[in-house]
Amino acid sequence: MAKNFSVNIISDIENMTSHKDFYHIFSKHIKARNIKYIFYFAKYWKYIPDEYFYDLYKEIMCDVKRNDYFKELFGLNIEKRIKSFNKNDTTYNTYLKEKLDEDGYLTIYRGHTDYILRNTASWTLNKNFAHWFGKRYAILNSQNGYYVYTAKVSLKDIFTYLNDKNEEEIVVTAKYLKSRKKEYFEFKNPLVK
Repeated sequence: MAKNFSVNIISDIENMTSHKDFYHIFSKHIKARNIKYIFYFAKYWKYIPDEYFYDLYKEIMCDVKRNDYFKELFGLNIEKRIKSFNKNDTTYNTYLKEKLDEDGYLTIYRGHTDYILRNTASWTLNKNFAHWFGKRYAILNSQNGYYVYTAKVSLKDIFTYLNDKNEEEIVVTAKYLKSRKKEYFEFKNPLVK
C-alpha cells in the first residue's frame, strides 16, 4: 500500500501544472488536518518539475519549521538545483547588487540567543531586524541578552532572497559566510526578575 501511495504522489508531482499544485496533491492524498508540506517537499523535491521548483522552494522557506529539515533542504544536491534557478533573485538582483561592498560582498546580520550558527540559514540585510529577532528570542527564552552576528556573503552563494514580510531575508548556509563576528547585547527583560 505504501509503495502505491508514493508512486501515486510522485506521478502527481511530475505532472504538476503550477507550483500551487504541490499543496493540492498532498491534501488529496493525505487526510490529516495539519499537513506538513515542508516534510513532503524535503522528501519529494527531486520529482518537482523544473519550472515550478524554485517558486515552491521559496514558499517552503517561509515555513517556521524549516530548521527541522535543515539537512534535506540545504544538502548539496538540492543546493545545486536551487542555485541553477535563483539567479534573478540573487545574482542578478539589482537591489542586492547595489548593497555590495567594494569587495563584492553583502553584509548580513542574524539576531539570536544561541551560540551555534551551523544549522541556521536565515539572515537579514537589516541590522535592526537582527536586533528585533535577537531580543524576541531572549524574551521567549527568559534571558537578559542576545547576540547579533555579522557576516559577509557573495551573491552567488545565496540560496534565496525573501522579502515578502519586508524582513530582507537572505537564506544562506554557514559554509558560505565570511568575516563572521558576534556582539552581545544586554537589556532588561521584563519577563526576568
